[in-house]
Amino acid sequence: MPALPVSALRRLVNYGLRYGSSLGIFLFVLIGIHLWQTKDFQSNGLPAAFAQTEFVLLEPNEQARTVLIKDLIAELRAENPSRPVALYLWAEWCSICKIQESSLQSLHQDHSVVSVAVQSGGPERVSQVLKDRSLSLRTLVDPSGQWLSELGLRAVPSFMVITERNELDWVTVGYTTEIGMRLRLWLDQIF
Repeated sequence: MPALPVSALRRLVNYGLRYGSSLGIFLFVLIGIHLWQTKDFQSNGLPAAFAQTEFVLLEPNEQARTVLIKDLIAELRAENPSRPVALYLWAEWCSICKIQESSLQSLHQDHSVVSVAVQSGGPERVSQVLKDRSLSLRTLVDPSGQWLSELGLRAVPSFMVITERNELDWVTVGYTTEIGMRLRLWLDQIF
């Protein structure tokens, strides 16, 4: 293999230093924003306030019904025992949520996903949004934004994994790629 000329090696090192430091600063800022957005996140499980609270559940081609979150999670685990359950909080008015819809639909084909419509209106309004956008997700309706405040989150969209012990792990706030969502679900199975 021929050796690189010294000038080419110098250019390569300078290029790496110049753009590598910019990339490092960019990643540092992104991590800082993520930590600020999740600083109050309660990762010790589903909040006690949800234990006995009934939420309206919208499912494709089904009548709306009220459920307890723990019962819904048990149903999903019974349907797909080898897969973790994803929890996705979104809002009808959120532009980033709209961008992620196709990724979430794709994820829903392989995994159990519970979506929570936060501050998007009542069941009729959310049902219409789901139909208009051709979304076939199981969706809990949270017209008041209780989920965000109880979980200590500051924004939507928020994605997390509900572990076998009903703890919340791998939380992200803001745009998350489909690969990022799948990676979090896969990591939950490993750890």
